[in-house]
Amino acid sequence: MGVRYSKPPGHITCRSDGRRALDWLFQRSDFADAPRPDLVLLDLNLPAAGWQEILEEIKSDPLLKRIPVVVLTSSQVDDDLRKAYDASANACMRKPVGPEDFADHIQQFVGFWISTAVLPPSDEDN
Repeated sequence: MGVRYSKPPGHITCRSDGRRALDWLFQRSDFADAPRPDLVLLDLNLPAAGWQEILEEIKSDPLLKRIPVVVLTSSQVDDDLRKAYDASANACMRKPVGPEDFADHIQQFVGFWISTAVLPPSDEDN
């Protein structure tokens, strides 16, 4: 029996493609005042910039590298999971097919990372 939330803990921000996600993460362009995320959910099939490029940029940046990155995938190919972990993903999650199951999984997963996992403070907090 999993933990249920009436809504996801924290605030969730979605970006429609990889370029916009990078602009938001790096506070560029329209996102100069965007807050730093506590957790990044990164879809394996994100349009524009590929997930590997985004993950590499996050993990190579001193201000972003400690943010947990969870790769979401519908792939059943084990090699995709290996690539994600080799690229320093903190976790991978296979996406359920139905939207309700997907929402439940995301709520539980985000709940774990926000409420249970102990994460280091961001460099901006120091």
